[in-house]
Amino acid sequence: MLDLSIPAKTVASVDLAGDDEDPFAFYVLPATPHVVLRNGQPLINLLRFINDGSLTGGYFGLDIDLSYPQSVLDDASQQLRETLKDEQNRVTLRPLPAVAGSVELMFVGQETNSDGTISALLRRSYGVVTPGLQTPFPASFSLMLSADGVKLVEAAMRSGGAPIGAIFRLTVEGLRPAQRIVARVDWARVYEHISSEFTTGSVFAVEDIQKLTEKLVEQKVITIQAVQAVAAGDGAVTPDLGPALEWMQREIVERCCEPVLSLSREPAHAALGTLGDIFGVGSSFAVKQLTQIEHDISEIDFRRDLVVRRTLTAQAHLTDFLSGALADQHISDAGLHHPFFDRISLRVTTAQPLTACFANELLAQFTYGPTQVPIRLTQAVAEGHAEAWADQAIDRTWTLPIEVTLAPDSPFDAGARVPLNTLSGQGQELKLDVAAALGLWSIDIRASPDDRVLMANTAIQQMRAGNPVGDPHQTVLASPSTWQTVWFRGYEPGDQFTLTLGYLLKDDRIIRLAPFSIDTRTVRLPPPFPGTFTVQIFSDDDWSGLDRVSLTIQKAADTQASTFLFDKPSMAIAVDLEMPDPTDRSYRYKVTRILEDGTEEDDDWITSDRSSQLVGRVAGNMLVVDVIPVGPELPAAGVSLIEVQLQYVDAANQILNNPTAVIRAHADKYHWVVPLKNPALKSYEYRVTVHRSSGATQAGNWTTSSDRILAIPITQG
Repeated sequence: MLDLSIPAKTVASVDLAGDDEDPFAFYVLPATPHVVLRNGQPLINLLRFINDGSLTGGYFGLDIDLSYPQSVLDDASQQLRETLKDEQNRVTLRPLPAVAGSVELMFVGQETNSDGTISALLRRSYGVVTPGLQTPFPASFSLMLSADGVKLVEAAMRSGGAPIGAIFRLTVEGLRPAQRIVARVDWARVYEHISSEFTTGSVFAVEDIQKLTEKLVEQKVITIQAVQAVAAGDGAVTPDLGPALEWMQREIVERCCEPVLSLSREPAHAALGTLGDIFGVGSSFAVKQLTQIEHDISEIDFRRDLVVRRTLTAQAHLTDFLSGALADQHISDAGLHHPFFDRISLRVTTAQPLTACFANELLAQFTYGPTQVPIRLTQAVAEGHAEAWADQAIDRTWTLPIEVTLAPDSPFDAGARVPLNTLSGQGQELKLDVAAALGLWSIDIRASPDDRVLMANTAIQQMRAGNPVGDPHQTVLASPSTWQTVWFRGYEPGDQFTLTLGYLLKDDRIIRLAPFSIDTRTVRLPPPFPGTFTVQIFSDDDWSGLDRVSLTIQKAADTQASTFLFDKPSMAIAVDLEMPDPTDRSYRYKVTRILEDGTEEDDDWITSDRSSQLVGRVAGNMLVVDVIPVGPELPAAGVSLIEVQLQYVDAANQILNNPTAVIRAHADKYHWVVPLKNPALKSYEYRVTVHRSSGATQAGNWTTSSDRILAIPITQG
């Protein structure tokens, strides 16, 4: 798998990325797009439609791919062998595994507004096609253009004067390296901020993304923390937050933006968004249409290897596709009696081989007016053709009903005949993404070898709009097997997957991990023994009377302890504790408070297994609640008296504390203090009874809370 911790390198003009397991294996990243040659001539053609001497529109055809000449790849392999001193010929160049892709013919530049002023940088798309998803990622454009579109494309071909080019976007998956960083992102607020700052389609630069991320960090929409290890000792170096911030910038780009390349004539080099090369090719981005806002809050743990998605982008100007040929050789005029208007043809291919989609054959019915021509693709026949007289349909539009027959060894609906959505168009090239049309989605499950594990059991549940789709797909990875693929059919964009994981250890213990979401085609299972347990420590917002607070924490009484200092409210520190036994999450801590007058207060050692702790004015072994009325004066709201029944129960330690707070005026407050024998149990119950001036009584329900400040609203009856 691609290793994103290894920056992409260029060897003999070939961009290469490293593998996460084999130091002698390299993935060939996309070359600069170039035109496909047929009989030595570039497959690029602009046909201008002329009627009574006027330009009425046109047709543009273009075939391009991302291949390198084999001689160039051979040179790169030889240089790698020499550099790595590979005397056993272990160096291999692998094709890039893309999971999705698109190619867009795009104008990126400025235009003259109606008032004569120059517009801001903008983009305009002339068409998007699906490329082949295997090397060399071929793509074919077959576009009908307006008269204005013809003029721009012609200007781009003749002189490069119009900034029009083809932009490839390939989605790949790679392994993100572990760092001792945790982050929290409120994506709903991120989307809200971007939507207010940038309009859909507007173009902005890398610097804008960096400034945006810094602003989101200031507003605590994004929080990033270094995790400090207790076992590392007091001399441990605090991790650098810079790489995590760069990764968050990349995540914003991946979720909210589309890369838009400045169409300079300089060749571009592919990049993967590694730690040393975050944004990849190009320096500009456009806001996607944010129609579906995700209201999730992501807790991103950078401390384990994780598979993530990245978008690789490659671009070339239309002029470059001429390969040195004269533009006039590929631009021609077509009157009403041109052969283009006599016959219409369609070539059908697929983005991936039918075998990759578990399909035996694909049957389509080319329908053009009264003309119907069958098209059949099989595992051995990769393309089909159909033709008709152009005057058979007034609008020159064809339709294509399609049916796919699944293979006998298909993991779903074996042998079934599946109708796909009927397609229509006017182009002469059609590349079908059969996997997407069938709704296929695969998830590769990878487990790391562990001598202590007998087997791993997974259950993957497909979700749509918060509801399960079908039953969970169960898998078992028994040692020494470390890889298995799970297939789903009926996937729709926006569907999510949740994985539940359990390990059976060789000592007969069962370890169940918390379910987690999957948003990539490959998931690397977290280890059964995380090795560490992270405790988030926060300082209280109420810092009255305090100078500073120190917290000493250790796994056990006979293990190393570390002390952390809090000198202001709302601080946060993440601490890693060694956890040799995953079933034992207990630790102990002690808090010392230094007051503003110099007085020092020491708490006793407290044992806990909670993943977060709050330190401040209140001792950890005390429950302190302040009951405060909020609202108008009681008489103005028609209230004579408010009773707040409080109840704390710790049955194991035989503790019951149930006072009643009485509020007769807005200024009345109640301070409730309960000594605790179990500091982990800090939840309590309360019930509010309102006595109205009219004599009516309103009793509320019992409510569970753990809030320090219990606000009681005063409302009109």
